[in-house]
Amino acid sequence: MAGLAGNAYMSDYCASKFAAVGMNEALRIEMKYLNKNIVCTTICPYIINTGMFEGARASIIFPFLDQDYVVSRMISAILQDEEEVSIPWIQGILAHIAKGILPSCINDQIVWLLFGWDAMKTLHDKPKPATVKNAKVIDSERKREQINIGGKMTNKFD
Repeated sequence: MAGLAGNAYMSDYCASKFAAVGMNEALRIEMKYLNKNIVCTTICPYIINTGMFEGARASIIFPFLDQDYVVSRMISAILQDEEEVSIPWIQGILAHIAKGILPSCINDQIVWLLFGWDAMKTLHDKPKPATVKNAKVIDSERKREQINIGGKMTNKFD
């Protein structure tokens, strides 16, 4: 659901999910415009009990989702050529209606009532990946090198 509705303490995560939803929507429309028989399915689940969101607080109304159920629903959606699937479905409907009809100040209050603004505040930090210094990754197909300059990975093209 992070691709349909923002949440506090998740700005970067929501941004990436909004981008994925937008890209899939544009791709879906492009395939229809080009009369291609290609179905693009977007899956927007609520929080899944995989451990990724360990420490986060679930909504009283919407508990965390069982990962086996989500996988089963995803496979079903793809096999049935569904275009957008929200899990649970009611959250998707609420998100679309709220954004389409209500001003953001009202929408924010609905998010607060249903989920709280601090559900992710207690999220346990995961260990950060190790920083590789002076790493050199070569992509032979494009003759591109990634080099570490001042702690930032940059691309160097031949």
